[in-house]
Amino acid sequence: MSRQVALADIRIGALRRIDQESAGYFSESEINDLANQSIAEWYEVQIGWGNELYLDSAPINLAAPVAGTTDTFVLPPTFFRLRGVDANISGQSFDLVPFNFNDRNIYKQYPSWTLGKLAAYRIMGNNGSQGPTNGVKYIKFIPAPGGTTSATVWFYPNSPQLGGDAESVDGSAGWEEYIILMTAAKMLIKQQRDPSTLLSLAGSEMTRIMSSAAKLDAAHPEHVSITRRWGIRNLRRAYIR
Repeated sequence: MSRQVALADIRIGALRRIDQESAGYFSESEINDLANQSIAEWYEVQIGWGNELYLDSAPINLAAPVAGTTDTFVLPPTFFRLRGVDANISGQSFDLVPFNFNDRNIYKQYPSWTLGKLAAYRIMGNNGSQGPTNGVKYIKFIPAPGGTTSATVWFYPNSPQLGGDAESVDGSAGWEEYIILMTAAKMLIKQQRDPSTLLSLAGSEMTRIMSSAAKLDAAHPEHVSITRRWGIRNLRRAYIR
């Protein structure tokens, strides 16, 4: 059973950490904003240390490339950080690796994804004329997929953003304490009070979270994987085989 902690409880906890029982100096919406900032920090550290409870996957519609291209596709709107890319060819799945930008033209000698040939991807923040501020992220495949292929991306979505008082995050083993402490510290900073004690406590909580997040599957920890195949010029190659 998860340990769900509501936004209202985070707000109350933060007020108590600065010895206030009511918002007073702060509006509820302001405390909510500070709480969501702290949630984003808390979330990023968890996924950075291997917490895959937030891991998601989605198919890429290879029949709908970005206009004017054959090799670039829109990533899911919730995309934040990539975990892996699967190429699906003739009923088989293969993991792809990103191409080195300086080696981008080497992959173009093949017209499409083919068993035994090179294929790779790269994440892009915008697509030229689409503009860098439209908030859309893209994945570019080299060579263009073509044929009867499909692809799946494994990714971490954007951090949770709580709006209503009943909306919640999973505090797991009391991990919500970091959110509460950092929210309270930000409140003290705005009041021009010393947040050092709360920041120190938050640092201790973060150390605990980093240690635990990497051990969710204690029976089968991560191990070294062989991901490099070396060819001429010592290039990192992604062969579909």
